[in-house]
Amino acid sequence: MIRKLCAAVAFLCVACNAGADVADTAYIGFGLGSVDYDAQSISDFDDPTGYELLVGKDISRNIAFEISYIDFGKADDSSSPAQHLEGDAFTAGALLKAKLGKVTDVFLKLGMHSWDREVSQDGSGVIGSDDGIDVLYGFGATVKVTNNIGVGARYNVYSFDSDDVSMLSINAQLSF
Repeated sequence: MIRKLCAAVAFLCVACNAGADVADTAYIGFGLGSVDYDAQSISDFDDPTGYELLVGKDISRNIAFEISYIDFGKADDSSSPAQHLEGDAFTAGALLKAKLGKVTDVFLKLGMHSWDREVSQDGSGVIGSDDGIDVLYGFGATVKVTNNIGVGARYNVYSFDSDDVSMLSINAQLSF
């Protein structure tokens, strides 16, 4: 699992360096949004707030690569004793981008993520955990507010074996 993630990060670094002549194309970002754990087979969990930290690099006008860390938040159910579901992931993905006007980019995202999740129960602690590497996909848009600052929205779906976790987020990016 770690070897696959390291290989993806190494590929990303090589790809980013190959496009170093593209001006103002590296960026960092932060996103905050609503997470939907599709874990109905386990219990009926609520939708927590999650966050994403990302680093990206455009290698052309239409292609970018990103890596990110995502904390999917802590989802609680209404059973007694209460159960809690938490997950996080490290991702590597490619964005296929298109311009809409002078300041708006729309994109499709496809990549892989290394994820961990655990279920805990009040009074019992951790009662189950799982991890793996799976596919992620999504779409979004970014609007440049200034030459270096953009805001946008994203909707991504992350496979967790047979379950999916989706996140709808509002993002801010700083280009340099």
